[in-house]
Amino acid sequence: MPTPHELAIKQALKTNAEIGRVIASLGTTQHPRGTLLTAYRTTRRAMENNTGNPQTVREALGQLRISVQQAIREAMATGVAIGLTAGQRNLEIYGLPPARGLNVTLEQAAIAAVIATLDSQIAAIQATVNARMASKGEILGDDNRVGMLTPAPVQRQAAHWIATVAAGSFLFIVTPQGEQGSGAGGQGVNRKVYLKQAIAAIDERTTECCLEVNGQTQPLDQPFILTGEPRYADEQMEPPFHDYCRTATALVREAEAEDDSTQQMVEAAQAELAARKETGTPKEIHPASSISRR
Repeated sequence: MPTPHELAIKQALKTNAEIGRVIASLGTTQHPRGTLLTAYRTTRRAMENNTGNPQTVREALGQLRISVQQAIREAMATGVAIGLTAGQRNLEIYGLPPARGLNVTLEQAAIAAVIATLDSQIAAIQATVNARMASKGEILGDDNRVGMLTPAPVQRQAAHWIATVAAGSFLFIVTPQGEQGSGAGGQGVNRKVYLKQAIAAIDERTTECCLEVNGQTQPLDQPFILTGEPRYADEQMEPPFHDYCRTATALVREAEAEDDSTQQMVEAAQAELAARKETGTPKEIHPASSISRR
């Protein structure tokens, strides 16, 4: 029968996969029919032969903003739900009282951050067109260059904030406000008894940063210590630790923080790092888990 720690790790890996599906729903290279990429393709078609017409460009970009904003709102709401569900499930695993509450501010700020990236792009395109200086290639790109109307910056920001709101919602649910924990709903987690643990999914795409942090535990109110590249910073409270990060977190009793499950995670990550150093390249690993090996 799985231990509570093993169940918490399994939930973290499920969270990783669910975040990936939300990002894919917006669109990636592997999932080109996502809502975000579809909105950009529709805008490109509307502007194909009209990049010199300010009114047409303005209308097309206005519709793009409406479509992207709706897609981002839905994606962030789902990200929050993923984090809340993961937090509640962790509490259930350890027999802790259910928490209530929702960090609405985080979700709204995340939406605003992504839309700000889109608005900056729209403003630059509109200014160029209004100045009568735009060429079709400059706006839409061609075989040799990416144009100004590219989904990549918005995709990157969306992926970052989806993972952030999921991790933030998880932490909001399980982190106490006082020593014994009042939490989001008055029933928190005793920070002297429980730690948070970074759980990476090991495969050929796992970064050096996430391999190094896999299995690391920290007090709920202390940051993870990060090494390896790429990483946003040397210390962070929660993932994502870099663009398109797939690491999630789990609760673990402090008394079990160095158990066999943790040792297996650390050893698997170090084995993959050693294998890459020896061969110089990653190798496909399937299925991905926190203890996967070649």
